[in-house]
Order: sequence, then C-alpha cells, then structure tokens
Amino acid sequence: MTIYNWPNGIGASLGETLGTCKPLSMSGAIYFVSNSTGNDSNDGGDEARPKATLAGAVSAATSNDIIVLLDGHTETLTSAATLSANGLTVVGTGTSGGKPTVKLKLNAASGSLIVASGASVALRNIWFQGNQQANSSVRISVSGAGFRMSDCYVECDQYDTGSALSYASGGDSSRIISTTFISIATSTSAQPARAIALTAAISDLELSGVILDAGAAGFSDYYAMNLSTAAVTRLRGESVTLKNGADVRLHASTVGYLNAQTVTGAGKVFW
Repeated sequence: MTIYNWPNGIGASLGETLGTCKPLSMSGAIYFVSNSTGNDSNDGGDEARPKATLAGAVSAATSNDIIVLLDGHTETLTSAATLSANGLTVVGTGTSGGKPTVKLKLNAASGSLIVASGASVALRNIWFQGNQQANSSVRISVSGAGFRMSDCYVECDQYDTGSALSYASGGDSSRIISTTFISIATSTSAQPARAIALTAAISDLELSGVILDAGAAGFSDYYAMNLSTAAVTRLRGESVTLKNGADVRLHASTVGYLNAQTVTGAGKVFW
C-alpha cells in the first residue's frame, strides 16, 4: 500500500480540524477544487493545479480519497454529485464569521444536490445554500452506512419543498456534528418543508452539537426535524439546540435519547 505524506496537511489556515491539521498521512489521494483557479483538465492533485468543479474531482476520486474544496470555492450544480466511493471525504477549507467559505447550491427543478450512496462518506465544513428553484426532492440524500456531516451550515429556503437532508434505507450508523440547519424563509406563506427527515427505518443515528433553527418564518411541515415516518434504533442526541421555536418529531418506536440542551422560542420534542 502506498502511503502519502503531506507535511503541511491540506494547507488550510482556517476551518475545521481536517483542513488545518498537519502533518497528514493517508492511504488515498487528495484532489483540490477551485472555481476561480481550476480547470477540470488538471489532475487536481496539486493546490496550484486544481479541478474546477466538484463533479470533476468526484470522477477522478476513488475510495478513501479526500476532495478539498478550496477557500472561497462557490459552485451551482444542476444535477446531483453522487458520492458512491466508499470512505470519500469532501471538505471545505476556510471560515468567515463562523461559517464555511465554501458554498454549494442546486439550481434544478428536481433531483438532489448530493447523493451519499457510498459507505462512510463525509461532508465537512461546507455551506449548503438554499435551492435556486422549487424542488421537492431531497437536497442531501443519504443511503450509505456510516455517513458523517460536520461543521456544515445548511440553509433551507422557500424553494425547499422537500427535505434538506433525508435518510433512505441503508443510511445506518450516521453522525451529524456541529452543524446548523436554518430556515431562511422570510414569509410564513413561503416556507421550506423541513430540515431533516427519513423515508425508512435506520439504526444508530448520532447528533452532537446540532442546531435546528426555525428562523423568522419556520417550516411548513411544522417540524424542523421530522423522523416520524419510521423508527430509529439507537438515536443518540446530545447538546442539540432548538432555536426560534424549532420542533422535533420522532416515531413512537424510536429508541434512544435526545438532549435538547438549549431551547428558544418554545421548541419542543414530540415522541
């Protein structure tokens, strides 16, 4: 097995730990992406010669590789980025005002932004902006086991008539860490549906430091996180914030625990 050593790590000076830690040793490759300096004809293996798009990096990456979206990378997708390689990590570098500087958004009337179908796919330090047109599909669809999401910022706007993130069958053993889901709607007549949902029973869902924020206008589904469609076996939620009246609904057969440590605006957990 070839081991790659990066004495300066990924090279970020700001952002979450994977972007800033050094040195970094890994068995896979790194692909850099920048919409301002990149070209998809580049191999992407050097920060000085990055890919231009997430799709360009995904097509080159294989299992256990890292895709680095460089500080300030902004991209509008018109079709889903399917992350099918097991162990693939997509990480944004850079923060400003406590939010990631890497921004991804979807401009499509149907279909997802991200489809995490591979096992142990990770999304880290990315700002997911609201949809650009009405779309009832799931923006981030998870069907692979071991999904990880950390230090992300997820906007839900009037065009999000589906769910911002939803688990399908197979999306077991998932962790969402230090991530904010927020309704940015400005009117109760044009609300996003919900932030987090599921379509099938899953097991081992962990939430830690997650913020569910109903914003000024809330969600049309009433619940910011609605997991009532099917049971979660071993839900573990701690240090969860329900802000501006954000509510959570769980299936009656769900087992585990949820600690809504900080609540503003009378947010509630319905179980």
